Formats: sequence, C-alpha cells, structure tokens
Amino acid sequence: RGDQILWMKLSEMARYWAAKELTSVQVNGNVTLHAPFACPQFTLKLPLLAKRAPIVVADAKQTQLRQVNQPHSLDSGSWLVEKESTVVCFDLPKGDSTIRVLES
Repeated sequence: RGDQILWMKLSEMARYWAAKELTSVQVNGNVTLHAPFACPQFTLKLPLLAKRAPIVVADAKQTQLRQVNQPHSLDSGSWLVEKESTVVCFDLPKGDSTIRVLES
C-alpha cells in the first residue's frame, strides 16, 4: 500500500544502511548504542517487551517516546509493541546513547 512507503533520497538510504551496519548495539537491561554518525528516524526491533514508554538518553538529554499502534505510524520519537518485541524509532545521535526500557 502506498501509505506504508517511506520515500527517501539515495543519500538518506545510504546513511541509514551505513548506520545500521556500523552502530554497535548492546542489550543488557538497557540498550546501549555507539554510532559513528547521526541518523534520523533510526529504527530498532528490541528482543524485549516494554511495559512503559522507552526513554532515549543522549548527551544528558532524555526523550520519552510516544506509543503508536501500527507499524506504518512509526516515525522519529515513537515506539510500538509487536508480539515478543518492542520497535523504537528515534533520531540516532552521533556517539553514545542509551534506550531505557522497563520490561513487562
């Protein structure tokens, strides 16, 4: 369906895929990321079920994500529960960041 397509420029796709490949992700209670560069609308599927809104922490700034009910509603600053996982979408900053997730 056309309403589920996210149109991106080639440079945006290249940045997204490079961030996907080069960002280190560690899951140990929280999710810790180290990104060599920033990437808008970075999306991760986490192998845990969130009980409350995840919080992205970067550069001492905390951003609580808002919940959406459909995958096509995901955009930067939102999250979604799917079966046994949590999907988060946020603007990935360059450097270190943490996603705090309270599991159910």
